[in-house]
Parts: sequence; C-alpha cells; structure tokens
Amino acid sequence: MNIDLEFHPRRKKPLYAATILLVGIITTMWATKVSPILSLAIGGYWFFLLLKTMTNKIVKISKTQIVISSLIGQLQLNRKVFPMSNFYGVRNRVHWGHYKHCQTELVGGNGVFLPIRVELMTEKITPEARELKENLVKIFKLESCRDFEHA
Repeated sequence: MNIDLEFHPRRKKPLYAATILLVGIITTMWATKVSPILSLAIGGYWFFLLLKTMTNKIVKISKTQIVISSLIGQLQLNRKVFPMSNFYGVRNRVHWGHYKHCQTELVGGNGVFLPIRVELMTEKITPEARELKENLVKIFKLESCRDFEHA
C-alpha cells in the first residue's frame, strides 16, 4: 500500500502567484527608470519568488522507499529518495522554530528523522497529525514513538 501526500494546498496559490506577478512587474518597470542593472536584479528576485510559490512538494511513501519531489506543473525540479529501512518509528511533536508548530516525523537510528507533515501555528498536536501517525504505524508496521509537546 502507498501513501501519497501533497503539501501546499492549491486553493489560494493562483491568487498569491498573480499578486507576486503584478507587484513584480510594477517594481521591475519602476526600477527600469533608475537603472537597467537594478531592473534585472529586482526582476530576477520576483521571478525566483514566483517560481518558489508555484512549486509543489510531493511525498510518496511505499513499503520500500520514500520519494520527495518538487514540481512546477509537470516539470520536476529535484527528487530525493530515502529507503524505508532507515526508519523504525513515527512520532508527533510540537516545538518552537521560527514559530510554534506541529509536525509528524519518521524516526531513524542515530537521531535521524524525516518530517512528513508540518502544520503552522498550532498549540497542540492536531487530530490530523495523530491520524497520519496511526496510519503510518499500522500500514508500514513502524513503532509508535512517544509524542512530544514542548517548547
């Protein structure tokens, strides 16, 4: 059995991409009046931001491997493959990074872990994260590691 996850919901992406495109065009045209080099630098920045916005992360988990790829439309930017045998358990944790968030992660030996799902700005482990953990434990016969709720 396979589990396919797609990060970055598509609902508001086109609106956000259109906003970036509009602001990018306006600031690049304004910079053209000042300097062509400045215009290229600003235009390049907005183009990079637009591509970053349009990138979708796809995670495919099978019995033998985990494949994480970044796509823009049908164009694959990068692909990372992790053998499933590197991981023995699943845990959820809430912790502070730049913000407090919840993530489900696969746990491997020697302190190696692979974040699977990140939910922004949560104060506790969400029901969705618990359900994902239970599915991973049941389907792939991994160990259920203790959940962490700490800052």
